[in-house]
Amino acid sequence: MILVITVAGTFGIVFMLSYQHVSKLKLDNDIHTIICGDSHTQTALNDSIIPNSLNIAHSSEHYLYTYNVLKLLLRNNRQIRTVILGFSYHNLSSFYDDYLFDEDKTQYMYPRYFTVLDAEAMSLLVSNNFGGFLTDLKNTYHGVYRHINARELLDYSFIGWFYQSDRNYKNDSTVSRAIKEHYFNDDQSMQGFSAFQLIYLDRIIELCRLHDVRLILINSPLSKEYRARVPEEFIDRFNEFAKSHDQQLLDYHDFEVPERCWGDGDHLNSSGAKIFSAYIVESMHD
Repeated sequence: MILVITVAGTFGIVFMLSYQHVSKLKLDNDIHTIICGDSHTQTALNDSIIPNSLNIAHSSEHYLYTYNVLKLLLRNNRQIRTVILGFSYHNLSSFYDDYLFDEDKTQYMYPRYFTVLDAEAMSLLVSNNFGGFLTDLKNTYHGVYRHINARELLDYSFIGWFYQSDRNYKNDSTVSRAIKEHYFNDDQSMQGFSAFQLIYLDRIIELCRLHDVRLILINSPLSKEYRARVPEEFIDRFNEFAKSHDQQLLDYHDFEVPERCWGDGDHLNSSGAKIFSAYIVESMHD
């Protein structure tokens, strides 16, 4: 009991010190557009090309994490006028909830995001993955502690970056691997829909409305080979969301780039991002 109290007290103190520091996080005043989401926006949108923007996307980022990061940034940075958020077919899949509750995947997420989570999110994660939380406690502690002395933007683990890659690995193997991970279980049965992605997407929409920030949902380019194998159920649910929400959605799944511009079956490489980002800049000025 004494050990438990000591550990809990130490973690609580470190968390409070970390949050006090993180809660004051300010971006440069010339950052007016935040680009966020998962690896699709992380690889597709080059913030050095899109004026006054900052790409903070992280691979496999669940909207619960995105919501909590945006809540912090929008509160402290009134100069932000636009949020660009990735939204595609795979974002509807139940595999995303594994990054909230599956011990094998949360070990990378809890240390990254725990400092910025609100009480509701913490309670949801811990109550549904208590064993994973205990297993990850040491790493989560270090993840929280690192923010106490954070100075540079990349010292904040919950802030991502534009992933610049020159790889060109689009082939049947990489397409198949992405399709299987996003939509199918190990026994080849189709995965269900996420229980929490759309809940937190709606919260992001409301958060941006309250802060008078323009929210743009973007379906980044996908290879024809990948798109052809996306289950119709997910395409239909994606289209249903678009029809039922009065929300700006830019659907560029069929945006064409040369073959050399694909990092793999569903991600652009740096050459593709250069072309696509320039197009987005032009489109936003129209």
